Amino acid sequence: MSRLHMNSDDFQNIVLDNKEPAVVDFWATWCGPCKMLAPTIEELASELEGKIAVGKVDVDENRELAVKYGVMSPLFTSKTARK
Repeated sequence: MSRLHMNSDDFQNIVLDNKEPAVVDFWATWCGPCKMLAPTIEELASELEGKIAVGKVDVDENRELAVKYGVMSPLFTSKTARK
């Protein structure tokens, strides 16, 4: 189960409620390093489909997730994320 672009509901279902490991890129359209990393995230999502969930969360559109997880810059998270 993988969905590249996630909102708050997707994050809950795909990352927190799923037993499958997850990697999430918290990003923003204005973030230069995020844009540079985007092709790598997309490649990971393609290569690891069915093995782990790989997704992207736009911090401007999903500010509550960014605040909840203390996102201040590009960040990856996994099943160690706290509810």
